[in-house]
Amino acid sequence: DANNTPQAVDSVDVRLCYNNLFFSTDATKVTPGTIPGFPSGNYDLTQPTTNYCQQNYGLAGMLDISAQVNTTDTTGVVGQDLLLATVAFTPLTGTATTEIKIDYTAFGDRNDSNILLFAQGTDILKVVTGGSYQIVGVVTPTATVTPTRTPTVTPTPTRTPTPIPTVGPNTPTPIPPTPTTIPPSPTPTTLPTATVTPTTRIDRIIAKLLLQGRGWPNASNSRAFRLMLRNKLTGQIIGPLSVSSATDGSIDLNTTLLGILPIGTYDIILKPEGFLQKKFSDQNLGPTNTFDFSSAPFPAGDVNVNIDGTIGDGIINAADHNRLLTFFKTNNPVIDWDGSGLVNSIDFSLMLSNWNHTGDEE
Repeated sequence: DANNTPQAVDSVDVRLCYNNLFFSTDATKVTPGTIPGFPSGNYDLTQPTTNYCQQNYGLAGMLDISAQVNTTDTTGVVGQDLLLATVAFTPLTGTATTEIKIDYTAFGDRNDSNILLFAQGTDILKVVTGGSYQIVGVVTPTATVTPTRTPTVTPTPTRTPTPIPTVGPNTPTPIPPTPTTIPPSPTPTTLPTATVTPTTRIDRIIAKLLLQGRGWPNASNSRAFRLMLRNKLTGQIIGPLSVSSATDGSIDLNTTLLGILPIGTYDIILKPEGFLQKKFSDQNLGPTNTFDFSSAPFPAGDVNVNIDGTIGDGIINAADHNRLLTFFKTNNPVIDWDGSGLVNSIDFSLMLSNWNHTGDEE
């Protein structure tokens, strides 16, 4: 850090951007380093579906290198001048000067290069340095051009128009239908005015929620939730019901969803897709209710698929880690816990912060 104090980390993302007219490389030309906390089997070289190098620098060449600690690690990686990996590049031109950049647009950018604090999901990378390289004396072989066959064009036959029949002098003139007499409208009957009685049911519940990893500016807290209500007096359980939060993390429930529920004291149990379940106990519900539950974020990481197709079994373990690795460096919206648009080491670190944890009543 700024005070030169060692900090333990759990994962690293490095993105190299280069001119693919001057250099070529791929995942087979990457040799993992010898950092003890990053086993070679924990390196990921999968390319994102979006070419961030092209977007940020106009460079079409891109190579991503990620390394992560074992999920059983309890200390993380601490060190100085550690070799993450060695990459071999093949020159493609005779003489040129070009650079290889490390993609780093700004501190806080979540989809560039990252270094994550151990089990916190916090990126601490602040400065990077790329390199400029001169290519000398490389002869580029001339490619053999195979002539392209010109396809034979088959003429399209001309369609003969069908003549439209002409109405002759002996054609009978159609007789218009006789208009039907419309009966007069009935006189409206005045309905009696209903008497409004004081309500004893729950008409509306508004709650503000927060997902772990989504406290950064402009992050969306929109998510599908499973909701249950438990009446503390009768023990009746309502749900599970399917609800969704808005981008600001709010949910708005009315009688259309809740049905007719008496006012009283309830446990509110919510489980967002891909996150652990939380219970908000002993909430006094009147006709209209507003709650702010955003001070206790829902823990990220529960994304294994159950037999019935639902997401999350209530505990964060190897099943969730395996699914993260399956979709690493993709834009899978369920596993992208921080909502950045890319599954990367930030999401791994968030999952690791909740390793072996279970949700409330799960």
